[in-house]
Amino acid sequence: MNTKHPTLTQTNSILVDGATGYIGSHLVHSLTKTRNDKTNIRCLVRKNADASDVNFLETSGANIFRADLNDDGLDTVFSQVDIACHLIGSIAPRKGETSTSLHIGQTERFVQQCLKARVKKIIMVSACGADSKAESDYHRTKWQAEKIVLDSGIPSLILRPSLVIGRIAGNRNSKLIARLEYLIRNKKLVPLIAGGNNKVQPIFIQDLVEAILASFDLVGISTNNDSIAELGGPEIITLRELVQRMMAKLNIVRSVLALPLPVASLAAYLAQLTQAVPIISLDQIKIAKQDNICHNNKLESLIKRSLTTIDNALDSYQW
Repeated sequence: MNTKHPTLTQTNSILVDGATGYIGSHLVHSLTKTRNDKTNIRCLVRKNADASDVNFLETSGANIFRADLNDDGLDTVFSQVDIACHLIGSIAPRKGETSTSLHIGQTERFVQQCLKARVKKIIMVSACGADSKAESDYHRTKWQAEKIVLDSGIPSLILRPSLVIGRIAGNRNSKLIARLEYLIRNKKLVPLIAGGNNKVQPIFIQDLVEAILASFDLVGISTNNDSIAELGGPEIITLRELVQRMMAKLNIVRSVLALPLPVASLAAYLAQLTQAVPIISLDQIKIAKQDNICHNNKLESLIKRSLTTIDNALDSYQW
């Protein structure tokens, strides 16, 4: 990952797909704060996106396009786009969706549109742990999506963040953090798969957004490894320790219930059968059995400052 050059200017047209999501809404917020011509910031949002999420983007001044990547007639959306940010993805796909359709299918369509419109650069936010041999569908399909982007021939950079936390704008949150907060506030016991002993490296949302913006001025060359950056915060802790820090911020004391894997698997199976967006999935159980930490953290080299601590990131919620 090298070759810095001035690509991000006030005249660049930037497309963000998945713009109503947690990362997308924060990225658009930061872009609109610093640009004179906000109409050059294009947001691709689902037709059935939540009205409040779309309203947040509209009030920022960005240009909103209601469409899906599978739709025909996306030429207007991608036309003359300089930098396309691919953010679509989910650790818990909606009922009727799969990791394959969401990550691979949508990425194939995204790349086709970028090639057709001669987009100059792609920035894709993937996930720490993406791997061709990953046990989870999520991480395996994320790796396959990365390969589609990197094989496109378009200068591209892949960012692989660990667990993203914090909020600086809008109402969206990390699904995991939102679920943990709900459990802490409303349940006497906080159930964690296998006790929450898996390690994570939480990254503050603002740090991730700054890394994305810095990536606009970078080009990955030579090999795929040069075009992939793992991103994590300054601390590695267990998920259980993260919950305990959240409890301290909320001034609530709860006991953690170590959820045995067979019990968690049954709960996930039932959730997938009955819930539009499963609160837990079988794939998430596979993920929870593994650590989610960086082997070569590139965050500080991208944002050129000290990384935000977990405590400061949690304070951004203004509990």
